[in-house]
Amino acid sequence: MVYNQCKIEDIKPSSFNPPIRTTKGIKSLKNNIATNGLLQPILVDKNMTVIDGHRRLVCLHELGATDVPIVQINENIKHDDLFIATCSDTMVLNGNQHLWRYMEGMQVPKNHLKRIVNIEKWLGVTRAHGLFRRLIEDGKSAGTYEYVLSLYRDYTGRTSKREMAKLIYYMLNVDAPTHVKAAMLNFVPIEILKECIDNGSRIAFEFAVGG
Repeated sequence: MVYNQCKIEDIKPSSFNPPIRTTKGIKSLKNNIATNGLLQPILVDKNMTVIDGHRRLVCLHELGATDVPIVQINENIKHDDLFIATCSDTMVLNGNQHLWRYMEGMQVPKNHLKRIVNIEKWLGVTRAHGLFRRLIEDGKSAGTYEYVLSLYRDYTGRTSKREMAKLIYYMLNVDAPTHVKAAMLNFVPIEILKECIDNGSRIAFEFAVGG
């Protein structure tokens, strides 16, 4: 690794970085840099593409900086491998960000990939990708939806893509997936659950308390 100074226009943002990571907490970070200066150099690869420091770079642009301190890694390591490694030490990638990376054709951990692929299999790729775009926009992950779909398939015996799409529509527009999950974990009668999903009505079943 080499410490250096460079022109801000020479630094390139990474296409592997989910956009939401660049906007989160940007105001307070900008104020901190304006008050104390840049305390941590921006980490770049041999092509001057940011590995770690996208938010710092945005702040420096907004503050009118021209020269930027950097630490450059010249080793021949895949950029995305470096990006994921640094995320483990800074702002950890969450489910929503992994979903964005998947839709951009990038690598995601096996546990996240399994959930995503299951939804594609159960819904069909076109419908699944429509759902993923909605979840990304809403800042949500695929994990809860995959779990509820799996639970619903086992609980009701409904497994067709049409029934899965109906349940997804219900969870997006009628009742939260956490409520649907709670209903099944509390053994709501199957026919009541099916009727609510079919008719688009909220689940009004009262959960029993105590023995």
